[in-house]
Amino acid sequence: MRARELVRMQTPRPTLLRANSGGMQRFEQTKLFEEPEGAKESIKVSRKEKELYVVIRSVKPMHESLEEGESQMFKEDIQYLLEGLLPTRPLSTKCLSLSSIASKALQSQFRMQVRAHAVLPRLSLLMNNNREIINTESLALCTACVLYVLSRDKLPLDVDNMTFALIVRLLKGSYKSDLDSKTEKNEVVKARSKIAKLLESLDDSASKLLASSQVTVDRLVLEVVLAVYSHRSSWSDQFKTQLMKCGVIDHVARAYTECAIVVTNKALSAEDEVLKLNLKMLLRCSRVIENVTYHHKENQSALIVDDSFTLIASAAKVFHFLVNAVKQEHEKETTCSVSSLDSSPELPPSAPGLRSSGRNPTESTNASGAQKSKASSRYQLEGQQTETEIDELHESLQECLIDGLGMCLNLTNESELGSTKMGNQKDLLPCLIECVIHTPSIISEQNKHFDVITMSLGLLINLMLYSPLNRRQFMQATTQVPHFFESPSTSSSKVGRNPNEQSNKFKVRGEVSAVEAFVKFFLMQDRLVHEIEEEEKLNETNSTEDEDETQGGGPVSPRRSSRSRQRGNSSSGVDNLLSCSSPERKQGSKPGVSSSHSLDDEFVDDGEGGMIWIGRTTESEDSMLGPRDREKKEEEERNNVIQQALEASGKHMESCLIAAFTALLIGCILQGNMNNIKAVLRFMPGASFQSMIDQLERVHKFMGLTTVANTGLLTSISTQIAVLKDANQKAVTLDEHF
Repeated sequence: MRARELVRMQTPRPTLLRANSGGMQRFEQTKLFEEPEGAKESIKVSRKEKELYVVIRSVKPMHESLEEGESQMFKEDIQYLLEGLLPTRPLSTKCLSLSSIASKALQSQFRMQVRAHAVLPRLSLLMNNNREIINTESLALCTACVLYVLSRDKLPLDVDNMTFALIVRLLKGSYKSDLDSKTEKNEVVKARSKIAKLLESLDDSASKLLASSQVTVDRLVLEVVLAVYSHRSSWSDQFKTQLMKCGVIDHVARAYTECAIVVTNKALSAEDEVLKLNLKMLLRCSRVIENVTYHHKENQSALIVDDSFTLIASAAKVFHFLVNAVKQEHEKETTCSVSSLDSSPELPPSAPGLRSSGRNPTESTNASGAQKSKASSRYQLEGQQTETEIDELHESLQECLIDGLGMCLNLTNESELGSTKMGNQKDLLPCLIECVIHTPSIISEQNKHFDVITMSLGLLINLMLYSPLNRRQFMQATTQVPHFFESPSTSSSKVGRNPNEQSNKFKVRGEVSAVEAFVKFFLMQDRLVHEIEEEEKLNETNSTEDEDETQGGGPVSPRRSSRSRQRGNSSSGVDNLLSCSSPERKQGSKPGVSSSHSLDDEFVDDGEGGMIWIGRTTESEDSMLGPRDREKKEEEERNNVIQQALEASGKHMESCLIAAFTALLIGCILQGNMNNIKAVLRFMPGASFQSMIDQLERVHKFMGLTTVANTGLLTSISTQIAVLKDANQKAVTLDEHF
């Protein structure tokens, strides 16, 4: 074999080593290679130096060697640490091994290796075999710390049967506060100090706050439970029963009650980290309770009567606090927006620094007529806070409000005891009425209005369905005059204004009965449904006329109403755009005659009550575009019209569902009671419930076609349709009698 095939060397030549019996002798740089004349780039190795070189073949790439080295190092480390958890090892060795695992788990690479090699089940098996974990606080603390650090990962922690059994054992453990053994006291002190330092090294504020207080086994394990189960909703009935029987849900309900006491007794401040962390704890606890009680009667009944209805009382207090807190913060935000506009009148609405609250900035902050009570002073924001901090607090409050409504819905669903106890809580019914009637003054984001209204209506339906006492309280309840009420002077004017906007022509103040407010609320939603349907029919008619004129070759009518131009609000606009942009229609169009108007067409008033089309034709603009740009523009127009059609259909569906749920609530209030029927009929047009019956039948028919329809809800709708029809018959009989 030639020397150049064995090795290639570059100048300056390195120091060479020679192996002999006495070891390796170092030589200075000498001329060991002879360069032949005429070949300056060739390298020749002397025969006597050949023994110094070894040819290595099939060398692995660097990344493969690095990965294998990391895996081998992890296997050796974890094997060594797990051997320290054997039952025969002393207590100090076990605590040291667990502390080392928790420290290494702070690194994302180690957590990835733990997940890939299924280390957690092996660790759980070893700790379950240690019987002393039940009554040894130091060992339980170290074990809970390992689970806590692993649950902080972005990916959810995979909990198998062994890990679940370990969590249950840690929660059921009994740890004495006064330790008899001096060795155990020292181990507990060491374990707590190590865990506190480890928690302080984490980035999240929850861990740092937990480190500042006394670390306990229950608190660490509870954080693990909430981190694992608050994001999962698809649970089997068997697993829900197991969670309840093992006592996991009892700890969650107890934590919810403790956080409720802390939150309701604190002043609202965006700088208070304790308040933020307790709100997050409430949010996660309510999600776990909501999931575990969904379609599970046993868990629902157990949580209702648990600890003398403590959970229901805490949920009502939290709900009252959240409604007042969100309302106060929304009023403060609206006031700041109005003051900013007054101080800088030339500032456009879209300027940076102004936040869109979903309402007109010039609206009065007391649009709902709500008056500030003396007890609501503690909800005022304290100190100077940045906009980011306020947004974060506002978002947490709204999420807690919505998830709290979901938890209360499951606790009262088809439960007479739960509905009665929930309805008896102080200030709950007025808050629910306010969430439905005065939603724009409570929730600033319009995309959350539908969730708050429907969930509040659902909870009111659950409260009224089985409890005569709750129905009596509702009939006697009053509320501030809503923003959609009209004064007597304008009651005969044209209706159809946006329900989320308040007219500036009049402001009605005072109180009205809750029954009148809900009836007017239903009539407003029913009117919106009919207006959208009439607009769709009008658009279909106009699109048909335009197609007939285009096919006949006649000119397009220059006059057109403003409503008929909004084709994007119906499916006919989509069909018209797609048909006008098809190749057949383009080829059949005559030169000089516009077959259809583009979305950029403009209309101006001709001074005689009509509209003149002066829009830009596609002929002048599209002639300057290439084929690809023209296709791209047409695609954008299609997507724009389709998006507008979907938004219009979404508004129609939302109004239909809200109107149907309101009618369902009115039916639950009636229940064959003639006094209630007379009270409601006073506010119904024509003294008839036919409009409510029509809305319920429409929703019932639609839900019957879906595969995910709730059987209980369909049955309830059918029952209330029969109740309203019977009430109509009684109303007719009553009129004939008098």
